[in-house]
Amino acid sequence: MENELPIQSEQIKINSFELLSNFVSECKRIVRDDNDYPTALCSADILTAVYYYRLYPDVEYFLENIFKLKQNYFQMQWVRSIWSRFGKMTDAELSEIVINQITLVAKLTEEQ
Repeated sequence: MENELPIQSEQIKINSFELLSNFVSECKRIVRDDNDYPTALCSADILTAVYYYRLYPDVEYFLENIFKLKQNYFQMQWVRSIWSRFGKMTDAELSEIVINQITLVAKLTEEQ
């Protein structure tokens, strides 16, 4: 097409795991450097949960094959609970959660 913008003709590939890793690294830095660590820890947990929920929507498959902390009953229950909540949300609502968590961490970074 002649009227296409240059970016439209190219496929943009985003490595979502790399983005998640960068986000979690920033959260770890905030925890190490700042006293407002509960916000950063919660944001890292929630964003990581959304990432894995989108990859593995079947919670039992995720827990049996991916999840490493099988000995921790409470963490496994947290995963089941959060997967149940995510299952009731639309993609737009999940995206809103991701955007909110990124915004929270960005504000913490700006405050430092």
